[in-house]
Amino acid sequence: MSEEKNTSEMELLLSEQEIKVDGKTVIVHKLAMLDTIRLASQMSSLAAAIVNNSEVAANAIGKLAVNSGDINSDNAIRLIGMVEIIGLVGEDAADLIQNIIVKSTNLDYDEAELISAEEGIDLLFKIYEVNKSFFKKFLQKLKEKTQNLVEKKDEEKPKKTSKK
Repeated sequence: MSEEKNTSEMELLLSEQEIKVDGKTVIVHKLAMLDTIRLASQMSSLAAAIVNNSEVAANAIGKLAVNSGDINSDNAIRLIGMVEIIGLVGEDAADLIQNIIVKSTNLDYDEAELISAEEGIDLLFKIYEVNKSFFKKFLQKLKEKTQNLVEKKDEEKPKKTSKK
């Protein structure tokens, strides 16, 4: 019972966290159920671009999901993965990121637009940390889809025969 209580207390502590962003205290909270549905829908529409470039996407998504235990190294690798994904999906990614920031913090759209790049990365990692279960589930499903497509493309490639 005590272990169950500790887990419950830890989840409560992680459900809302504060971070300083450009000198302002920002409260990061768990996404509401309807927001996760809307964001997943928006993320799914971007997934088409990712699926069309499945090999590059699978590599980038693998970087997003890295968990070696070294937080600094993991964050750097995740950042590279995020940049690669944004490169695949283009401008729509900016709108998605802005929506994620607004839906999971006390910032409005105008404030989210003005966040510096460095502070924005820290904020996105904090949002990920607080909403990890949502993002992990979405990324896992996306990773499975892109890996399946990579495997299908590999199967469709003509087999090279060796000449003796």
